[in-house]
Amino acid sequence: MTKQLKKLFFTIALATMLVGCASANNKDPLEGINRGIYKFNDVADRGLIKPVATAYKTVT
Repeated sequence: MTKQLKKLFFTIALATMLVGCASANNKDPLEGINRGIYKFNDVADRGLIKPVATAYKTVT
């Protein structure tokens, strides 16, 4: 009986801890702006900054 009681206590304790890990899905109100900025930065990095950095590295 003691072994079953320990197993039950462990299961309840584990379930209690896991409940704290669950969180609500919070929508980011600035998600659209963030995606636009990310896209701009990605295009600028690939099209301008990386070629300039590569050329600089080659020259120096």
